Amino acid sequence: MTATTPPKWAVVVFAARESAETIESTIEAINQAVTEDDCQIAILVNGNRNLADQLSRRYQERSYSPPKGIRIDIWFLEVGDKAQTWNAYVHRLYPGAELTFFVDGYAEPKPDALHLLSRAISESPQALAVSGVPSCGSSARWQAAVMLRSGGIHGNLFALPKRTMEELRQRAICLPKGLYRTDSLIGAILNFRFDPSKHNWDPGQILVQGDATWKTNTLRWWHPGDIRTHVKRLLRQSQGQLENLAVSDHLGRHRRSPETLPPTARELVLQWWYGNTGPNWHRIALHPSWLFALRRMREIRDWSKADQAPSLIDSYPHP
Repeated sequence: MTATTPPKWAVVVFAARESAETIESTIEAINQAVTEDDCQIAILVNGNRNLADQLSRRYQERSYSPPKGIRIDIWFLEVGDKAQTWNAYVHRLYPGAELTFFVDGYAEPKPDALHLLSRAISESPQALAVSGVPSCGSSARWQAAVMLRSGGIHGNLFALPKRTMEELRQRAICLPKGLYRTDSLIGAILNFRFDPSKHNWDPGQILVQGDATWKTNTLRWWHPGDIRTHVKRLLRQSQGQLENLAVSDHLGRHRRSPETLPPTARELVLQWWYGNTGPNWHRIALHPSWLFALRRMREIRDWSKADQAPSLIDSYPHP
């Protein structure tokens, strides 16, 4: 791989609230899972400059050098938002790789996970994506069974071939900023083959590889920090339910293109909620948590720095 030659594989690691130790463990797992001799790993730290600097210092202090054929870049993005970080990678940083893997910063792929995803997509060249399934956590078995039966993308580990990345770029498709359920929207766009006005929902566009999985640290119910994380996750899940309903309305009911999605999740949800197809009071009464999520989504967030270019903090091996 040279500066002008696209790598065969690219791996994107989303990081924000993890510790530097956690990110290092994920990178080590990815290094062990890479089977191509030409791979570029991008660690995208969003909204947490201290984490980006700390990770860089830790690597520098031990003169870190990744395995041969692997390049690692640490990027910092000013705004802490996964959806906008995704947009920045797709439209600014994507190096033209044949296959791009997306990994959450706390998910350590199993040694054969990347190979299994790569093999699955090579054996089904018509597919637009391939996803792994969870194996850790109380609901992992249920989630895996649902995915194997009905399809879908799991945000902890999935991959997109070059043709999908190029289509996203050519159509200038961006995820609404502030979106929680990024993987659900990506999956919906691909299942409609980028154009709901021309194509019906087809879950066969996304392959699910049941043997490709990852490891995460299980939440400890006695630990105050993990309890707070769980409570926040429950609140965000209510927001995610509203997002999914709004996406279904936009793409499925009205058959609008993903290019016309509102720029923020706030606008997406509020347009649906207060529109002609929004929920009635009977449905709201069955889901009271929606009101708490809606109140949170009404808050206006400052996105003035969202379009700033990512900053390269460090690269390994050093040029």
